[in-house]
Amino acid sequence: MQCTFTHRRRNVSWRGAASATFLRISSPGRPVSAASGFTLLEAMLAAVVILVALMGLASTMSYAARTDMVAGEHMSALNAGRAEMETIKATSFGALAALNNTNFTVAGMSGLTPVGQVLVNTTNPNLFDVTVTVTWRGVMGPQTLTLRTLIANQ
Repeated sequence: MQCTFTHRRRNVSWRGAASATFLRISSPGRPVSAASGFTLLEAMLAAVVILVALMGLASTMSYAARTDMVAGEHMSALNAGRAEMETIKATSFGALAALNNTNFTVAGMSGLTPVGQVLVNTTNPNLFDVTVTVTWRGVMGPQTLTLRTLIANQ
């Protein structure tokens, strides 16, 4: 059984069966057809496309967060190394040899087990090669940052 009537300038039609009734509403001038709307297959395909796009976005967000943490670790190590290097540059030339193979405390890197080390190469008695190394275990595994300078006897 099928019936059509106009209500508030819209065409309304329905089909009735023993167990279900289907109702369709169309705008004026547009006929009601069986092909209007989305099929289940089209809706599922759209959902899959959206899901793949969201998975790519989630992966990018995860990578960006990890990269941000690694950059923060490197910045903390660089700041600690620079601070130690400034302390060494303020030390008199005669006292530099005593700093060879010493460790220093790395601030700002809690939980990453950082180790700071100073090496002073005194092969040339008038020019010392000073290396400051900061090593830590970060998000991407073991990391090392090395700063090097030459200090001359004046």
